[in-house]
Amino acid sequence: AVVSCSEAESDRIMQNTADVLQKRLEMHGIRKPEVEITGADQITVSIPHQENMDAIRRLLCTEGRLELRTTFFSAEVSYRLMQAMDANPSDSISAILDIVSFRSPCMASADAEDTAKVNEWLSKPEVRGILGKNLRPMWTIGPVYEAEEKLGLIAVHEDKQSMLNHEDIADARAQHSSYSDEVEVRISMTEEGKEKWARMTGDNVGRCIAIVIDDLVYIYPNVAEQITIGKCSITSDLTMDEAEELACIINSGPLPASVQIL
Repeated sequence: AVVSCSEAESDRIMQNTADVLQKRLEMHGIRKPEVEITGADQITVSIPHQENMDAIRRLLCTEGRLELRTTFFSAEVSYRLMQAMDANPSDSISAILDIVSFRSPCMASADAEDTAKVNEWLSKPEVRGILGKNLRPMWTIGPVYEAEEKLGLIAVHEDKQSMLNHEDIADARAQHSSYSDEVEVRISMTEEGKEKWARMTGDNVGRCIAIVIDDLVYIYPNVAEQITIGKCSITSDLTMDEAEELACIINSGPLPASVQIL
């Protein structure tokens, strides 16, 4: 595959981008991938044929901007969505966006093909004014309910002061739970991340933390208790392949330049 890198303003950025791609492929289990800079803004990637090429494409193109963010319960903020709909009835958003109000961060759902229209509506100044500056709706990466194919709109707290990012995480690993058939992502924090994580979990016991990559919510586990040891196991509905992919992106860090497959 040949990938094109935007925003690659220097040889250093190109080399760092190639290094991240190499690391991701190796962590994914691909033996001796060949990643070579072949132009001012191009990198050529040569690998043996893989069964799951979709996963390879995601590893190559996902920027990997990781954020661990606090959330609202939908019952705390879904009324704001309803007020915005009532204030703008001509937008017909109610026909494609299903509001929910539960003790969960998922405040609405929609079909994947309708998310662009919902995003356009959410970006309107009059809608943003009703939703408030402290609420940032974000879509889930996949279906939020097993029985439906709809994506969930998560009520993420717009508080960048308290969030964690990739610099706060030392390691992430996918594994099977010792107590059930579920898949876990085990995360270890850096020393600075350990202190931030203790504060975040201590302030949000009983609430959910959204694990966000490139503004998409992968999982939003519930905090059972404050975590002070800098290590935690996050249980999710992810498959082992999906959990390993998530851990790979977290461990490799973000791409210095955005990548597109040609």
